[in-house]
Amino acid sequence: MSIHVEAVRSLKALEAIAPAWQKLDEETSPRLPFTGPLWNLTWWKHFARSRSTVVDRLHSFVLFDGSELLAVAPMMLSERPSIGPLRIRHLQFFGADPNVTEIRGPCCRREDEGRVFEALLSYLEAHTNEWDWVGLSGLEEQGPAYQAMKQYKGLRRSRQVPYFFIQPGSDWEAYKAGLPRNFKEALRKCYATLRRDDLHHELNVAERPDAVKERVETFFELHHRRAQAPIATKHPDVFVTERSRSFLREYLARASEAGLAKVFELLVDGEVVASRIGFVLDDSLYLYFSGYLPKMSRYSVMTTCTVEAIKWAIAKGFQTINLSTGRDQSKLRWRPTEVSLIEAQVVSPSWRGAVFHEFNYAVKQRVPEVAALPGGLGLFVKLIKRRQ
Repeated sequence: MSIHVEAVRSLKALEAIAPAWQKLDEETSPRLPFTGPLWNLTWWKHFARSRSTVVDRLHSFVLFDGSELLAVAPMMLSERPSIGPLRIRHLQFFGADPNVTEIRGPCCRREDEGRVFEALLSYLEAHTNEWDWVGLSGLEEQGPAYQAMKQYKGLRRSRQVPYFFIQPGSDWEAYKAGLPRNFKEALRKCYATLRRDDLHHELNVAERPDAVKERVETFFELHHRRAQAPIATKHPDVFVTERSRSFLREYLARASEAGLAKVFELLVDGEVVASRIGFVLDDSLYLYFSGYLPKMSRYSVMTTCTVEAIKWAIAKGFQTINLSTGRDQSKLRWRPTEVSLIEAQVVSPSWRGAVFHEFNYAVKQRVPEVAALPGGLGLFVKLIKRRQ
């Protein structure tokens, strides 16, 4: 039976499928916090833009195999400017934010990914008059979807998004024994330096909605301090805007009511020195963003906080711990399993698609023509002439 694709253009219609969407999300593997209705509907509320310079119009899709819901693709059509014949039309997944949404893509079972993307792309090819280019994401690099779609001549790979997870088993000491020797020594020093200075540490796990609501404010402060710390590896302040903070507050409030959100805090002599947010997804724990007091960095308190969260997860019977996205030493030293996701773009075969996509790229790269002329009009004219 062929896959049927339905376009969803209203928030009410998207909200109506939330129960079935949530059930589908619970059948995905590996589980991620960014694919379900709670994250996406809350995201749209806080991040959808409506200005004269840019507007996000809801342009999502639901895919059925007969009567069975096969996938939900929460997408939007971003237009710059919001009106006029020369507006750029970029179709993309929800999650166009300053790193708040770490992974973007459809909600579907991994075994259905290939036919879901193929059906979605086939539908979009039949409606190229509605968009200039499409941003595709959530494609597993070794998965059937990307392997099939990379043969498509209009597909342009843009970047790789790796995430990492561990399966520590049921015993922390047994798991630790298999870690690299230098990392085990680093872990020993984390605790030894605290003992040397006669400092007492403990883990606090905020789980109740009232506790999560209170502790997320401390998280924001520690996350900000981490971003401001004068260290070699700089970390962005993802939650510097009130919009980002309001989103996370609401998401955590609703997720914690269902027992799906935690705030892990490392206390040293009663003071919170490190904080990390965790999302519960069945038997998997997703460790999200963190923050710490820079003055306590000599004690490696952020590492200790993560270790204590992992110990907590093992004791609670979690089978998988996701260390989130980004290839850095703080993740690689755990000897994790890596999953590489691909983000790519499909440019419309129309003259609009080619011209507007190239123009948008030039604007982002700040090429001389764009910097020298108002709105980059000179470059725009050149691109049009090139296509004629």
